[in-house]
Amino acid sequence: ASIASKGRFRSVELAFREEFGPLVKTHLTLLENMRSEFKPARAYAQAQRQYVYSFDELDMAMMKMQLRAEGEELVHEHERHFKLYEAELVVRNKELTDEKIVAQSDLGRAMGTLRYLRGLSEARKRSHEGQGQDYLCPVCQENISGNTGVLTCGHLLCAKCVTALIVRSWKGSNGAGGSHSGDLSRGREDTGSLL
Repeated sequence: ASIASKGRFRSVELAFREEFGPLVKTHLTLLENMRSEFKPARAYAQAQRQYVYSFDELDMAMMKMQLRAEGEELVHEHERHFKLYEAELVVRNKELTDEKIVAQSDLGRAMGTLRYLRGLSEARKRSHEGQGQDYLCPVCQENISGNTGVLTCGHLLCAKCVTALIVRSWKGSNGAGGSHSGDLSRGREDTGSLL
């Protein structure tokens, strides 16, 4: 009896394959296509979510200061940062002004680092592609070829000028190390930052 039942199942299985096989293959192909689209769609959805969250963060960051009435109780602990008594305004204004100055300084430093890294990246690309002849050194106005140096301000110099700047800064500080000032970086450039 078990042998006969296996034969029946096999014939049903073969009939099932012949009848629904193309539908199953189509469905599996559709699922595979959906699976391949899932990762980019998920990444896109996460990017959209971060974009929307950034506006929420901006709204929270731009909270307006409010004067607190005498005897007014705070409902939430975080309100103590933006609901102030009139006597606290001067002190809080000074604190926030100092924080702003520090943040702007940090941003300027980060932007300088970004310029430096971009200049370094350009120098590496040119050296790998052999296109150093297309760029002039801002100091000697000669074509940059061979070794290059990048200042933290992002300026790209030929190796000869970098060496001359280092020697000049050492001579100016009696061999104790130091800085040079130049029109290139609109300020002082530490010789330790030269590559």
